[in-house]
Amino acid sequence: MKISEAQARVKSLEREPDKKYDRGNLLSSSFVDMVDNLGKLARMIRSSKCCGTLSTDALETELTVIFRNILIIANIYNIDLEKAFIKRIQCVSPK
Repeated sequence: MKISEAQARVKSLEREPDKKYDRGNLLSSSFVDMVDNLGKLARMIRSSKCCGTLSTDALETELTVIFRNILIIANIYNIDLEKAFIKRIQCVSPK
């Protein structure tokens, strides 16, 4: 699945905000959820460094929730994330 397809799929699953207020609520809730899951991901990674174990399933779950929230935020601002990613990645030089 391409990023644009994932973005369209997420958009089809979300209800369309009725008003500016609803759009703001969707943005706020998506952002807070994303930050919460970034925190969970950070704790998982940090604990795996000291304990040596990292559940692939748990890691996969956190990353997909974070990605979904990024797609929701991109949709709110009408950003084609695939085009934006391609544009930015072309500016990065290999190390």
